[in-house]
Amino acid sequence: TMECLPRIRLLDEYANRGGAHPDLVVPTDRPSWMNEMLSLVNYGGRVVECENEVVGINRLVVPAFPDPTLAECRWLRDRMQATRPDGSDAEARANRVYVSREDATVRRIRNFDEIRPVLDAHGFETYVLSELSVAEQIDLFANAEMVVAPHGAGLTNVVYADDVTVLELFGDKKLGSFARLAHMLDHPYTHLDCEQRGVNLVVDPERLDGAIEVMTNRHANA
Repeated sequence: TMECLPRIRLLDEYANRGGAHPDLVVPTDRPSWMNEMLSLVNYGGRVVECENEVVGINRLVVPAFPDPTLAECRWLRDRMQATRPDGSDAEARANRVYVSREDATVRRIRNFDEIRPVLDAHGFETYVLSELSVAEQIDLFANAEMVVAPHGAGLTNVVYADDVTVLELFGDKKLGSFARLAHMLDHPYTHLDCEQRGVNLVVDPERLDGAIEVMTNRHANA
């Protein structure tokens, strides 16, 4: 999402200066979510499939690969929201979202049954993002007011939110990718250090309850 899609904006700028969109080369054997993203981003040029083979190209346009700027994040949010299909069930989805990693091989919450009552008490609904389409994930985060999630790629979706408070759950390894993204988008952000057990996490229910309470008060007073 953040590494590739903003580069479409650069290709749009290239077309505005040069008069034509370059062909966008994509692999033939690609996952369904890539097709959905390509449809939602609505690229102005041709999308050309390429096998794992040598090809000849007269002019190769390679967009830069910088960290995304605020302007690129806003462009991505507006572009993907504008083209997603009508008739979504966003109204049926929760405004408080817990992102589960039960389908992952690492950073799963080993004591989820212990923290479920805390999440329920604060009105959170649990989602496994791999069970949702790209458009459904956009709707989910666009309508979220609060998100709790173990560190993972699913938090990239905060780029689609207008005003969301984020609580990220960490084990021993801490990375600042989503903190930087949230701060750039002016989303209130905090993290909770959790016990690392093997490749998974154990979350203290009382500390989670306290962290969510602080987030709720902060959101109410914003």
